[in-house]
Amino acid sequence: MTVTGSREREEAEAAPPAPAPRRRGTARDTVLALAGYLLAQAVFFVGLRALAPRFFWLDDEQAQYVPAFSWLGRTAVDGRPPLLDPDLGSGGNFVADPQYGVLDPVHWLISWVVGRQDVLLNAAWLDGGAAVLVLGTGTVLLLSVLGVRPALAAAAAVGAASTGLVLWVGGSWWPLLWGTSWLPWLWLGLVLRRWPGAVVTAVAAWQLTASGYPYVLIPAGLLVAGHVLEQHRRRTAGDPSAPGWLQLGGRLAAGAAGLIAGAPGLVGSQEMAAASTRTATDPTPLGNVGALIPNLLDSVLGGSTLTPSVSGAAGGFLWVVPLAATAAFALPSLVLVRWRTALRGPGVLTALVLLVGAFVLTQMPTDVGQLRYPFRYLAVTGPALAALAVLALTAAPLVTRRRVIAALGLVGAQLVLAVVRAPALWGWHALAAVGTVGTLAAVVVLITRSSGPDHRRGPARARWPRWAAAVALLAVVVAADLLPVGSTRTTQARSEQQQGLPLTGLPARQMTQRTDWGNAVGDFRERSAARDTSVTALVFGGFSDVDAPVPDQGWDWGVLQGNANLLAGLRPGFSYVAVGHDRWTQRLCQDLFGQMNSTDECVDGLLARVPGLDISWIDAMSSDEVLLSPYAPDAVVEHFRSTWTEDGLAGVYGRFVRDDGLPGRVTWASPGITAEAVGGDDGAFYSGRPGESERVSTPSGGGRLVFRIPAWPGFRAELDGKPLDVGSVGGTLLSVELPGDLDGARLDLYFDPLADRLIVPAAAAALVVLLLAVAVEVVAGVRFRRRTA
Repeated sequence: MTVTGSREREEAEAAPPAPAPRRRGTARDTVLALAGYLLAQAVFFVGLRALAPRFFWLDDEQAQYVPAFSWLGRTAVDGRPPLLDPDLGSGGNFVADPQYGVLDPVHWLISWVVGRQDVLLNAAWLDGGAAVLVLGTGTVLLLSVLGVRPALAAAAAVGAASTGLVLWVGGSWWPLLWGTSWLPWLWLGLVLRRWPGAVVTAVAAWQLTASGYPYVLIPAGLLVAGHVLEQHRRRTAGDPSAPGWLQLGGRLAAGAAGLIAGAPGLVGSQEMAAASTRTATDPTPLGNVGALIPNLLDSVLGGSTLTPSVSGAAGGFLWVVPLAATAAFALPSLVLVRWRTALRGPGVLTALVLLVGAFVLTQMPTDVGQLRYPFRYLAVTGPALAALAVLALTAAPLVTRRRVIAALGLVGAQLVLAVVRAPALWGWHALAAVGTVGTLAAVVVLITRSSGPDHRRGPARARWPRWAAAVALLAVVVAADLLPVGSTRTTQARSEQQQGLPLTGLPARQMTQRTDWGNAVGDFRERSAARDTSVTALVFGGFSDVDAPVPDQGWDWGVLQGNANLLAGLRPGFSYVAVGHDRWTQRLCQDLFGQMNSTDECVDGLLARVPGLDISWIDAMSSDEVLLSPYAPDAVVEHFRSTWTEDGLAGVYGRFVRDDGLPGRVTWASPGITAEAVGGDDGAFYSGRPGESERVSTPSGGGRLVFRIPAWPGFRAELDGKPLDVGSVGGTLLSVELPGDLDGARLDLYFDPLADRLIVPAAAAALVVLLLAVAVEVVAGVRFRRRTA
């Protein structure tokens, strides 16, 4: 196919479409595409590490995921991480929050690997880079199987995995990146012809379900629906190579097997829902907050440096990063396609359904039940658009002068919109436009010189333009993916200059970058106010000096936000709360990082007496050692000075201790009850193991023990091996009623949620369903080969 303005070409454009040929990728194509992708991805990582060394080490990776995975891996017993630790407060139930994957063996392996990294910067690059590679590798294999030529497949894969929201937000919010990375693998499993495709489908569905990112299940459903629709269309069109319904049913059954295998994580979240809470947006009279709904025009036009704006009540910008970006050539390439023909090509209809559905999801209300912030679906539109572009170009390319001009017009529209959104970055926008034109030119060379069955033959001098175009395409796509690092560094520098701050040279992320925080476990242990212990840190007013030009979120004071204290072995009575205990959070008036509110209402609630007990809520929910913030309200300070013992300082925190004569996590006991710790362990709760054990003796009338343990569903107690009912105080503190006349009886507390008990049955059921699916596919394959012989 050649670029021409002839009448014949224009007439061919208007002619009725011919059926698109179905081309399957060869092993040679797949190897070339995979090698090209891995090389380009490696170059991208090297460039990103040089330009932004802490790219993956910021925000939630610092305060939530890397510390949690490190601690879960270091404290695992027999390969299993703990399920719950009461000394982490409201957010210490890892079953309630599926992001940590404590019910998923793949996440156990990830935690084990991260837990053995002393250099946390490397750990962040390891988990972030691995997820990017899963996404890119799945994409390049998928496109190769669907017949996309190696250079286009590699360029689309590196473009889809190395920019946009999936990288710039997923680089901090790891479950988003990990969950999205399995979408192309699900698609790959669906399109592979023989039974190994069923295994790939099952594994992908398993990890999509267990990823801790439930939002990806909706796009996964769209992908499956698009695939089924495409196969139905092929069958009704009389395509002899279309899979039969028996084979398709077997493949869908394999996906169901994966869903079953990953279900315990979702079951655990729902099991804990009765006591859990999530950070919610405030309602408005309109019924829709309107926050973080991306502008549809921005989302569609995208561009390497476009900063999408947001519509709705919140207004303003999402992040000053290219959330809608994808492979630079993808959008303008859509013009170089004969669409009536392309829709019959392999994968095109599926990609179109996924892309349009994801765009619709970006315009949903801010909150839909527990799902919120529709901007997250830009993580799907980018890879879907890149896949659609190369699939359509493979199925029905059409290069005419008029089409090329229209494609250049789209590049111009991207440039104009980007300049309108961020005029100060006009130079970067211009560079992005030049790069996009370069990728478009390379694509034109590739598709016009690779249009016949003999395109690989002939003398080397006839092939070199294709090779040159392939190398140029990959090089410019990688450069375009790195371009936002420069544009965001310019934004960050302008912001720092306006605030009179020293220049950091960092790319702007509009996330918490925490540049003061160290890069190694030893750095955190050195700065921590306490190590390898459990205390209750009551943080009021901020984790650091609120008058500092750039607060360091606790690095100088030794008590950090979220889960970061775990890196020093410190369990401070709080943790990062994405899904926390509702009543516990309300009683302490804590935010998602562990900071407490100082309002009169909150302080009065903390100092109020627990109904039926003779202690205050703050005493009942605290360990025997408290670290009190220098910003604590006067009433709280006076309470501890009058009822506890001052024991110096831990950094800037006041240390208070008490000896209430109660063991372990027992915070109150009825008169006459004596309790003694068994083993003195106040550790976490593991599957099948007691997390709290005491020897108890009671008077004839029995009595009650109350524990400073959040009253989650799933707790059970045993008294000398026999079941004992558990209850709660105000829905907040776990309690047990003991019978009378006990003398040294052993009391064991277990955290035994249904979801944990489902892991083995779910795996067994998934294996059975997968084997049945493979058997069905083998039978269907035999019938198919007989029919087409």
